[in-house]
Amino acid sequence: LVVNPGWPCADSSEALYQVWQPLEPAIVVDGFTCEDDVEVFDFAVEGNIDGNASMLWDFGTGTPNLADLPSPGGISFGNANTWDVTVSVNNHGCTSDASFTWTAPPEPQASVENQYQFCTGLTFDFNNLSTDADAFYWDFGDGQGGTPSGTSTDPNPTYTFPDTGIYEISLTAAADFTCPDVATAQVEIQFLLEPDFATPDPNCFDDHFFTFSGTASSDENTMYEWDFGGATAYSNVEEAEVLGLMYAEPGTYDVTLTASVPGLTGCIQSFTAEVTAIEEPTVDFAAGPWTGCPPHAVSFDNLSTTETATTYTWHFGDGTSSSAVSTSHTYASPGSYPVTLEMETGGFCQRTLELQSAQNVEILPIPVAAIDVTPNQVDILNPLVWVEYLGDQNVDCYYSFGDGGGLEGCQGQYIYSDGGTFTITQTVVNEFGCANTAEGQVSVSGSVFYAPTAFTPDGDGLNDVWLPVVRGVSEYALRITNRWGQLVFETTDPDEPWLGQMGSEGQHYVPNGMYLYRATYTDQIGYPRMAEGHLHVAR
Repeated sequence: LVVNPGWPCADSSEALYQVWQPLEPAIVVDGFTCEDDVEVFDFAVEGNIDGNASMLWDFGTGTPNLADLPSPGGISFGNANTWDVTVSVNNHGCTSDASFTWTAPPEPQASVENQYQFCTGLTFDFNNLSTDADAFYWDFGDGQGGTPSGTSTDPNPTYTFPDTGIYEISLTAAADFTCPDVATAQVEIQFLLEPDFATPDPNCFDDHFFTFSGTASSDENTMYEWDFGGATAYSNVEEAEVLGLMYAEPGTYDVTLTASVPGLTGCIQSFTAEVTAIEEPTVDFAAGPWTGCPPHAVSFDNLSTTETATTYTWHFGDGTSSSAVSTSHTYASPGSYPVTLEMETGGFCQRTLELQSAQNVEILPIPVAAIDVTPNQVDILNPLVWVEYLGDQNVDCYYSFGDGGGLEGCQGQYIYSDGGTFTITQTVVNEFGCANTAEGQVSVSGSVFYAPTAFTPDGDGLNDVWLPVVRGVSEYALRITNRWGQLVFETTDPDEPWLGQMGSEGQHYVPNGMYLYRATYTDQIGYPRMAEGHLHVAR
């Protein structure tokens, strides 16, 4: 400070000031222990203070309830769930207060699941049911003799004990800022009880004789009980051994071996496996129709029963066979044929069976067909033929003459209406209804062309069309012209008549008068012919 600056009588003075930031103390829990199930806390203050600070603590309901130390410890609140702490801080003349409210976390509850494994051997799986804990310590009570070394920090450990016996197990469950909890349990460690037996292969019912050799435990006190799952015809049991077993009926059965150790809690186990006494295969079939005319098809339905892989062979009695399960066969020749079905089963039930039909397949005789055609070449002007059955059997005869006509009876005559070469089919049927056929041929040669000389197309229903009679032709063409050579009508169809029209459209009709026609055609032997003349139209 300068007084009267610039004057001869000026004076000055100095002073030192220390300036500090405002205090911002905060209470923290600096340590925790559990002493005789009592929670004990240590405290400290954090913030912008240094080692020159003085403090006054008030712990409220705690013991002790006051302290003037920078970091007081060993404060107990009687395991209360909530409590408050305050501190007054003086640092370089600056003062400030801080407060702290505690809410206790949930206390851990240690719990071990009751023993649920019995007679499972020296190795045991523990199930931890503790709550509100995050750290665990197991003591297996075996004097450190097991595997691992008698203790574990795993939540759910698996432990192998050194021997059978009853062991006192303890589990300590812990969490931060709480006292740990301890639970104890007893476990009874027994030899492994694990019943088992080898399953015999399936077998045919008539041959089956099952044996079993059971195992379960090294404990000599183990008892065995067998359940064969169905009615038996014979059984011979000696504790863990089944020296012989036969079922009353074929089928698949559940065989159960139950092992138990008397006096050991919960020490009972079962093992189940299937055995099969295979039903004996049977061979059978149905067939039909058993009787018929050749070619005759017979269906064969396989009714055999089997439970294993099976092959079949059909013998039809005519030298042929089939390996189908069900099949059909066509017999071509008359005769009596025995049918046999062979079946061969495989797998665990091997059998060879054979069945011959109780009746034979009867293929009826067919009649002899023999035809005589007389003559086998005729002219169109006399197209009559005679047919006759040449056989000596008692048959019914039917003839088809190839032009749409027919005849019933074993002999008779037939008149053709057109030329050409025709196949005559004779069908004969015997007393069994079996049929046979024979064929003959006839040639109708020559040709016929006849043309009327006049017609009257006046619509009175009499002589209204002009149509030549044409027979025995293979190609045909007709042209009609007037006297001046003008074409008035033409056709290639021998069955198409001229109606007196002009042209093919028929919109106009020709006048009365004389007209010329020319027909060209080819007969059945390929020889070209021509016919021409005149006709009159008169209305």
